[in-house]
Amino acid sequence: GGLPTMVFARRLLLPRAVAAFGGGAALASFAASGALASRTAECKTEGTPWSKVKEDLAALYEDEDALNPSVDAADGAKGGGGYVAPMMVRLAWHSAGSFSAKDGSGGTEGGTIRFEPEINHGGNAGLCHALKLLEPIKSKYPAASWADLIVCAGAVAIESMGGPVIGFRPGRSDAPKPNVAPASDKRFTPDDRLPDGALGAAHLRDVFYRMGFDDREIVALSGAHAVGRCHTDRSGFWGPWKYGENAFSNEYYTFLLEKTWTPKTTHGAPSAHCPVAGSWKGPMQYEADGGALMMLPTDVALIKDAAFKKHVEAYAADEELFFRDFAAAFLKLLENGCDLSKEAFV
Repeated sequence: GGLPTMVFARRLLLPRAVAAFGGGAALASFAASGALASRTAECKTEGTPWSKVKEDLAALYEDEDALNPSVDAADGAKGGGGYVAPMMVRLAWHSAGSFSAKDGSGGTEGGTIRFEPEINHGGNAGLCHALKLLEPIKSKYPAASWADLIVCAGAVAIESMGGPVIGFRPGRSDAPKPNVAPASDKRFTPDDRLPDGALGAAHLRDVFYRMGFDDREIVALSGAHAVGRCHTDRSGFWGPWKYGENAFSNEYYTFLLEKTWTPKTTHGAPSAHCPVAGSWKGPMQYEADGGALMMLPTDVALIKDAAFKKHVEAYAADEELFFRDFAAAFLKLLENGCDLSKEAFV
């Protein structure tokens, strides 16, 4: 029963105001309690003490000096890019999101997101910062593969933000840095696999059905937008989906349903995408609460499409259901294409 403790920690240690305006001390208190570490027994896979790795990842997420830099410095916390934990969720998600069930290509096996051209794919802009933050941990635990570390980082990030426990079992190997065309290794994939936030329901189904997900799982995985924010120097979009960018909850769904989402036309300060204060020159997105919150076209598609909307309504009404479905779908995402049937969860 890890979930009640995690939800309790999120609701009491991470009230909205704290999470939105720093939250570091509260999260540090939670990390210091050892709640994360106590979930897993000391277990080693080929010399890697994964419980220790998880402790170090949790400490990284509480480190006030660990930054996620962005040109949006005036708009977001922690160096403009937001908190580190959401970025690690994005790293793991994008490492996995290249998978195709049609031919078994892509996915987290190989840890290919470390290499060009994949790290330079449009959808992966800014993830070089996440990899750099993981380098000291990789050096400390050399027996751990990059592929496993990236996945573990995403799983620990979800739990550290008050989300459900995500199962993790190591056993992925690292692809060598390619000196031949990536087409010769199916772990390397072209720049057309990740969801494009500017598109709609048909695109979501194309991308997620390719990975073997159904409509319910699409909506559950979209709930990762409960944390983090968009950046003008990465996706081109701007802003957080909800208040408390480092607090995992079902508010993404309640906000989708309850707030009025209108096309964004204004912005508060000049930037590369907004040369004149008060104008918005970035890609089409939606806003609410006077521009404080945003949704992508792919987010709003979830309430425009009836088959998707019923799941949005279910998750808005029942956070425990969302946590359970998200944990299962996220584990599936992270293990797609990996042969881990003989490996133990750690």
